[in-house]
Amino acid sequence: MPWDIIDSDFGGDETANFGPRQESGTALYQIDTLATISSDTQTDYIPNIVTTVLGELASVAVEQHISVFKDCQHTATLGFDSTVDELEWSPDGCMLIVGEHNGRLHVVDASSSDILFAMDIFPSATNKKTFQKIMCQCREDDNYDLTILGFNGQLAVLQNINMNLFLSEEGNIASVMKENLTVKDISDIHTEGVHDVISNEHYFVTMGSGDTIIAMWKLENGQLELQDELLNCLEKSAGVLSGKLSSDGNYLFTLDSNNVLSLWSTSMLIMLKKWSDVEIEDFQLLETKDIKNNSLEGMKLVMLKVAEEGENTLMIQNLPDCETVYTLQLNTPSVLAKCLPVQETLFVAECCVDYSGSSSGVVSMVRYRCLTETNPETRMYRFLHKNKFEEAENFAKLFQLDIELVHKVKANFLLDQLSPWNIHKYKQENIEEMISQLWKCLESVKDDLHVAEMCMREALPTIEDTEKLLAYCKKRLSVFSAKSSDVSRKEKQQNLTTKIYSITNRLDTFRKAFGIDKYSAEKWEHFQKADLLKEALSWLNQGSLNICMVIWTRHEEEWDKNLKSDVIQKLLSQIPDQVKTIEILSFIKDHIIPVVSRVIPQDLVLVVNWLTQKALDMERLEKEEWPVNALQFLRSVYKGLNAVTEIHLNNSESTCTATDNANKTKLNADEILEPVQRLITNLQHLYDLITKYNCRLTFESFMQETTETVTFRMLDRVVAIELIPSTLEKQIRPYMREHNLKEDKIFFKYVKDLLSRQGRVAYSWGMPAWEPKVIAVIACITDPKSKIEAILETMKFAPIPWSEKIEEMVQSGLQLKHPDVKKIEKQCQLIEIKKIMLKYKLKNIQVSDLEFENSQRLWYFILSQDKAGCMEDALKVMEACKLSVDEELYRFRLRRLISQEKLYEYMELLNSLPSNMALTCGKRIVNYVKVLLEDAEELDPDCHKTKQVYTEAALVTSKHLMSLETDYGEVVEWKKLAFEFQNLWSLQVEYDKYLSVSQYEDEAFRMEVMVSYMKEFFIKRSKQPENSDYCYGKVYRLADILQISHTKLQGELAIKAAKTGSIETAIKMCNKLLECHPTEETAETIYQVALAFLNLQANTENDLLEANQLRDLPEITYKLACQPLSLCSSIETKYDLFSKCMELCKCAYLNLNVSRQCELGEYSFCVESSLSDNDVKVSHDKDWKIDSTFKEDALVMKSSVALPLMAKYSVAHPVLNEDDNSQVDESTDNIPMSSLFRCFIPVMQHLKDNSHILLAYQYSLHMISIATDYANRNDFDRDEDESNKFLENIEQNSQTVMKELLTNILTKIFNCNHVDHHLALAFLLSRPKKECLITLKKIISMSGHNYKKLRAVATVGLAVGQVYKEPSVITMCKQLETNAVWGYKLSKYKINFKEAFLCPPIEKIKLLPQVVQVDTGDMTLVKDFCSAFGLDTDEGIMLYLDHVFSTYNEDDHVSSSQLVNQLKNARIAIQEIKKTDSLFEKLELLYTQVHSYDYETLEFLLEEMQKIEANGKREKGLKLLDYLKVYTRTVEPSEYERKYRIDGDKQKVALMLENLPVASKTRLPFHPFIDGDPWKILTPELRKDTVSLLLPIAELLKIPVDQIYIVSVQNMVRQHLAANRRPDDGTSSKDASKWNWDVKDANLKLLDDVKDLLTNVSNCELALACASWMTLEMPAGAEKIKGLEGCLALATLWHNALPPEKTREKDKAKAAYGKFSSQWQRLSTEQALCLGKLAEPELLKLANNAEKLLQKLYEHPSILLPDGADKPVLHLVGDISIKVR
Repeated sequence: MPWDIIDSDFGGDETANFGPRQESGTALYQIDTLATISSDTQTDYIPNIVTTVLGELASVAVEQHISVFKDCQHTATLGFDSTVDELEWSPDGCMLIVGEHNGRLHVVDASSSDILFAMDIFPSATNKKTFQKIMCQCREDDNYDLTILGFNGQLAVLQNINMNLFLSEEGNIASVMKENLTVKDISDIHTEGVHDVISNEHYFVTMGSGDTIIAMWKLENGQLELQDELLNCLEKSAGVLSGKLSSDGNYLFTLDSNNVLSLWSTSMLIMLKKWSDVEIEDFQLLETKDIKNNSLEGMKLVMLKVAEEGENTLMIQNLPDCETVYTLQLNTPSVLAKCLPVQETLFVAECCVDYSGSSSGVVSMVRYRCLTETNPETRMYRFLHKNKFEEAENFAKLFQLDIELVHKVKANFLLDQLSPWNIHKYKQENIEEMISQLWKCLESVKDDLHVAEMCMREALPTIEDTEKLLAYCKKRLSVFSAKSSDVSRKEKQQNLTTKIYSITNRLDTFRKAFGIDKYSAEKWEHFQKADLLKEALSWLNQGSLNICMVIWTRHEEEWDKNLKSDVIQKLLSQIPDQVKTIEILSFIKDHIIPVVSRVIPQDLVLVVNWLTQKALDMERLEKEEWPVNALQFLRSVYKGLNAVTEIHLNNSESTCTATDNANKTKLNADEILEPVQRLITNLQHLYDLITKYNCRLTFESFMQETTETVTFRMLDRVVAIELIPSTLEKQIRPYMREHNLKEDKIFFKYVKDLLSRQGRVAYSWGMPAWEPKVIAVIACITDPKSKIEAILETMKFAPIPWSEKIEEMVQSGLQLKHPDVKKIEKQCQLIEIKKIMLKYKLKNIQVSDLEFENSQRLWYFILSQDKAGCMEDALKVMEACKLSVDEELYRFRLRRLISQEKLYEYMELLNSLPSNMALTCGKRIVNYVKVLLEDAEELDPDCHKTKQVYTEAALVTSKHLMSLETDYGEVVEWKKLAFEFQNLWSLQVEYDKYLSVSQYEDEAFRMEVMVSYMKEFFIKRSKQPENSDYCYGKVYRLADILQISHTKLQGELAIKAAKTGSIETAIKMCNKLLECHPTEETAETIYQVALAFLNLQANTENDLLEANQLRDLPEITYKLACQPLSLCSSIETKYDLFSKCMELCKCAYLNLNVSRQCELGEYSFCVESSLSDNDVKVSHDKDWKIDSTFKEDALVMKSSVALPLMAKYSVAHPVLNEDDNSQVDESTDNIPMSSLFRCFIPVMQHLKDNSHILLAYQYSLHMISIATDYANRNDFDRDEDESNKFLENIEQNSQTVMKELLTNILTKIFNCNHVDHHLALAFLLSRPKKECLITLKKIISMSGHNYKKLRAVATVGLAVGQVYKEPSVITMCKQLETNAVWGYKLSKYKINFKEAFLCPPIEKIKLLPQVVQVDTGDMTLVKDFCSAFGLDTDEGIMLYLDHVFSTYNEDDHVSSSQLVNQLKNARIAIQEIKKTDSLFEKLELLYTQVHSYDYETLEFLLEEMQKIEANGKREKGLKLLDYLKVYTRTVEPSEYERKYRIDGDKQKVALMLENLPVASKTRLPFHPFIDGDPWKILTPELRKDTVSLLLPIAELLKIPVDQIYIVSVQNMVRQHLAANRRPDDGTSSKDASKWNWDVKDANLKLLDDVKDLLTNVSNCELALACASWMTLEMPAGAEKIKGLEGCLALATLWHNALPPEKTREKDKAKAAYGKFSSQWQRLSTEQALCLGKLAEPELLKLANNAEKLLQKLYEHPSILLPDGADKPVLHLVGDISIKVR
């Protein structure tokens, strides 16, 4: 139920809200209710309450909800999944630790109420709190330790934690907890439970029950170590429930289970005092913050007494005298808050019980209260703290306290509410009222200084009120000055007066700066506290210059002494650029400059710099009047600067003092005034330039110019050439005369300057823009030398071809009479060469720089352009450069033509040369080609093409030179060269092979080229066999070119390719040899190739093979090794070759088998297509296996390891290694076999390591055959005894290996899922009989309890026994097979057969109970088991019968079909049992074990027992079952029914109390009817609608029928009363009008049913008694009246049924009739009065006296109503008269 309704707004009046409190004592405590906690639903149990306090933080948990308070205000409510057991605040108050009853610990953020961390610590406890205690202890490093005590005795200490830990990642939390968590189980110390734990910085103290009540622990090295313990010495062996430790750690207060409080010394663990006169429920220790002398002084003990008469008493005692100073009555139960001893406020959670609903009462709410010790002053302070000023004033008057203090606090409160932060909370009328109250409060305060100090800095809502308040403060201070004589207070008054005048001045500044409309209390508060210098700068930065100036001008004297350079810099930098100088001139001149010069004169330079920059910025910001405005501004500033720097001596008119003059001496006047003066001068010059010479320049440009460049700018401004003369006369020449400039020099410099700026600009059309102006200016030059220099400068920049104007200007220059004219002529010659260069687009080469290297590059370039006349142009250039022509020119041209593939033009040029020149150039070309072909670096992708062209050129050149040469030797040499160049060119063109001349002449190199090409050829052909380009004609053509025959070559190439790892090439060559030359020589070649493949596999360290090639090679080798066998036609002549090929095939096949057990890989080429179509197909079916069904299960071997090992073994074969063996010294014995043995050992080891036993067996056989064959072949050269000795040695060594391998192979065969019996039998029979039987037994012993394997071994063993005709072996194997079959079968049913496996058959009976319990089994399984091992079948079937009924009896959810199958199986089993006595006993036992609601099983058992032995009780039970089957129960099973068991098994009763079968909801139990008390079963079921069904059962069980009817009536009445009971039911009610008198609302059907049932009762007296009981139980009303009528009818029936002689009984019936008649009359009268709306108390009292009642009715006022009105009295009179009669 949620306790989450929090009410905390009580208005502060404790008594008004919760009534007076019962308290006593000398101490005074302030009691406040923080909140009430309630639930929206009513509960009848006491909620679990936990509360803890830390300073101003408090939390209380009621059931699952936690309420958090801060500073006595409710802040949050938290809900959890289960009841909160324990709470604890962290020492810093940041976290709240919560322990739930379900064992989960939560860490809650106190500020946000978020759960930071949660973890399950303990399992949930059943009848007590899961968390007994949670405690946080602060450490020296501001972290803290968390201690947790669990219900199970687990004490956990988590060290060194803080809030940051839980804000980090979960992984970090887990690691810290793992590292810092210490857990200790202390349940073995406190044997009967641990209840509490406390600690200080040195040790932990645990308290509990049992052998030890107090134990002291210390945390050392991460472990809790027991330091001391106190054995149980308390009365009645009580345990310690809780304890508190004093702050100094010297005293321990404990509360035991006898409710006795004790005081202990912690140093000696002895009891010092015991509070035995009072029973304590809970306690808390309080103490002052500093305790001295290690005593109890200053401590207080808060005790909560055990509840008496529904109330708790809170007692507070002073220590050490234990005087009770305060008591308070509380409701029960109440809970004291857990807190630190130094806590000043005590918190209590009190349950409020509501007794309105029941006598016991229910807890309606939990009241959370705090108690604070106080005195009158403190009480008044609390009133003031709560702003209850009227109550505080009355309280002060009552206790004669300082009333003025109340007015001071109230005035301070009003000022705070009128402050800018709170004024928005109130309306205007409330503000006016508060201001009015403020003036009254201030008048009531007599302390003038306090009033002034309190009010002078306050801000009221309007500026007028604020000014009024300041004026009031001035007035109070002036009054104080007049009446006070205290020196110190007068000094304080003067200081306050100064401050107030300062504040008033600020307020005036605020009014002038912002205006009255902009006033607000918040703004004034800010302005009052602000640094005015910073405030002025801030407004200046915002663009409010006027505000800044107002503040500065009014308060500049305040910061004179504090003014610094950075302030001035900031001030100047923040003046907006858009502010005009006219606006700030006076501010700068009259305020800034004087202040700076006076305070920080050294910073006057900064001001000057800013002023000059401001003047320059005016060109951009105020350009309309520029530069006049700048001159005016600077001249005005200059006057101000001059005034602050000029020293006035003996000037009477000057106001300058001597101090000012002294300060001015510190200034450097020149440094300050010179920049301004210089800027004024420059601006004046600029102004003159603009006004006099109409030349407008920017100031920046003007400052960069000289008088000469200014002239240049004037000339630049002349756009039209025709205006140059006039401009020169009007502006330029006057300016030059003014500045004494020479015209010719200036004009020449201008031409040079203009050409340097514009001469290199390219123009796509027309003449350059500068050309007319330059010509015009040059025309103005009169000095010849200057004019020639200008013309030369122009010729350098004039574009070629020249324009007419330039030509005319040059011609005019040539006509001048001056020595420098030669320079012009020389320049003209260079221009001619430049024109030739322009033909070849050479523009950037300076002709004057043409030296030999540059000229050589130039004519090489001209020749390389291939233009018409390029040779003539080159000659001209050479002539101009004065160089002689030689053969280099022709060589360059010839090579150029070759590189451009123009061989025809090349030959034309070569033919045109003279013979000597042609031979020289031709030889140089041929030599160059030889060198080019030797060049192996082919970085250029066109290098091959270049070599082809040059080789062809060398070919034609050689042929041409052969015709020119006259020497025969030279002719032969040129002919040979032509042949070589022809072949080289063919190799290049046809085969893309680029050989040098020296390489071609080397025969070995030509062979290498041939081999390389063959490799590439076969690889490409294998990839594209249909491509016609890869035909053998190209191969033959290459051989012809290289002058190599190919017949022998193919065989050598194949062997060499095989040795070098070119597998596919070697195979292709072998295929070709087989196709073209199927000879014995070819067989030898193929044999060598296959042997080379074996060597490749053996020598993998050479890295010639890739991984996939290594995997493919064994199969290739095997296929290739088979080929020579068909070519060895003459065995007599080629016996050695044939035998070698046979041995090679065997070794290759073994390698192939190994490769098939290696990992798979991607083939680099297709193995199947590696050999030709004529390959001999070898059958792989002929394996060395007897049966192909067995596949060895082994590890996949790594091909890179396994294949080289196997290949080394194969290569070491004496026959394959015959060539090497022939070189061995004959004196050495068995050297080849020794080598083979060394290779054989790692092969066997590797195969065994990888579990390839079958392969190891094959290799072993192969090794033995090789050794035997080797010994036989070499017997002719050895002694016969030595040969026999060698063979015996081989046999002895091989037998051990073969035995081991045979055992391992058989083990593998029998371990297979499908055992190859034939193969196993073959391996066994391959050994001698004795060894075979030993091996068989060994395998049986190794099989253990692997039943499947044992069965297979037994099958093979039977065959072995039959072969060897051994009866003992046959018997053993048959028994083994039986055990294995049943062991395997029972293991599927999870039955352990291991222990019974080797036991005799009679011992197997112990497994029978498990066999019958197999869910999927049936009786056949039991019979087979018994038959197999010769056990008693009846015993097994009866066990099976037990299992059938126990299985279905335990399962409540059994379908009808399952039940039918159950009974069917049981019936079949019963029919199989031949011992009827044992069967009957078993059925009787099952009858008692079947639950009472299983009618079908019970009926089955009774019928089966009846068949064996008829019995009346069982017949009765069968009839009862027929009745019970048709009945459906209506009520829940009773307690008697739950506890009833026919066999009285108490243990089973306890287990089944709450676990009745599902059928119990609809069926009645059978056994209680036969063997128990049937009444306890029938009574709850009897109703009107069940009587007819239950009567046959009652008659069968001989139960009185009248009792059946009576109990049915009672059940019906009780059910009716329970369903319709009201709070005011019963005859005891005094208000009869509330009774239900209307017949329409009565349950007449019930009364009719009761009447029918009672009519069937044969005993009338019994029926009347039942009816009388019914009327007594029914409430007053119409139903009771009808019941009385029934009683009258039954009484009459009883009286009439009695014979006359039974007078006594007749009198008894008559008396009963009279009694019921009187009751009926009274109730009928009351019914009439109530229905007639006359249920007046006076009339109802007369219901028994009809006469007086009628008289009263006739006197009733309603009788006098006028005619026509409703008069119920008249009707009542008639009704009552009839009833009375």
